[in-house]
Amino acid sequence: MGTGSNTRSDYALLEVEMYLVKPGHEDSFTHSSEAQKHPGQWYFHRAPTRSPPPPGSNAPTPGFRGGTRKGLDLTFGGAGATGGILFRSMRRVSDGTLVSGPSLLVDELLNRSRQPSIAALVGTWPTLSAFPSNGTPGLEPHTGLNGVNGTALAFLGPAMHLVSSDAPRSHAVHCSPRIGLDLSHKSVSSSATDPRVRFVAAPYRYFVGPEALTVNGRMQTFIGLYEELLALNVAGAASGANANANANEQRAVLKVAEMMALRSGTAEEYVRYYRAGRKTGDIDKFVGVKTSSPKAYLELVGALRTFLAASDETATIVLSTST
Repeated sequence: MGTGSNTRSDYALLEVEMYLVKPGHEDSFTHSSEAQKHPGQWYFHRAPTRSPPPPGSNAPTPGFRGGTRKGLDLTFGGAGATGGILFRSMRRVSDGTLVSGPSLLVDELLNRSRQPSIAALVGTWPTLSAFPSNGTPGLEPHTGLNGVNGTALAFLGPAMHLVSSDAPRSHAVHCSPRIGLDLSHKSVSSSATDPRVRFVAAPYRYFVGPEALTVNGRMQTFIGLYEELLALNVAGAASGANANANANEQRAVLKVAEMMALRSGTAEEYVRYYRAGRKTGDIDKFVGVKTSSPKAYLELVGALRTFLAASDETATIVLSTST
């Protein structure tokens, strides 16, 4: 793996986040780099530019992010679209080591490839394509990957590729809001049409093995699992299997605590914050403010669920009365 030999190193993906900007889906949290307009490429995060260089400009490309700002995307843009899939967590298949967090994930790739920097690493690759060409030796499906969504990272010589696993899927895939987002940007308004308001809590983070993802994103994981279980309970209640909403909610809280290896008292505290936000539907106090504490974040997401649902219902009523 990037050491001058054809030694292969595999990593099972555990956690990713989706970011996409296109007409009708203006997710303002997307980097919108020029490189993200081309699908199937590796994109290491770069410092932003204030404006694109003029045609024919020889201005240097901004350098790669360093320190804790490092990150790696798989691009999925195209005509009129800019998108990236951020890799957040993975597990080294050879010994089960968990690597959690975008910056630490990049550090792991640098260490395993014995390269001092992202620029040095990328400089050794013949291509930024994430997918091997047909017949690339050594990149056939691997039986030891313990299939996580059927996909894994593989280093082989001077390249890195996404490859399929032929092992049966052994984990459920869950979704939740993305990590590290809030409404603190100075451009945000308390409007249901504001892009940051609409996308800050969108369920675009996908993960497996919630009990292992304890370093970052516990609040987001809690919300994703809690809302997932509530939706299943509501479906059961609609069919007559479960009619007691309060009992359903309590079961959901206890189940989430079990899935996350979380103390039941902490889970109950989290759900109280979330319900408090849902009850008010008031997002004003979160606009222009950093939202990092569990209480503030969980109240924000709860408030957004009520606020956006009400605005969508209003829009539907207006549309129906005008046609």
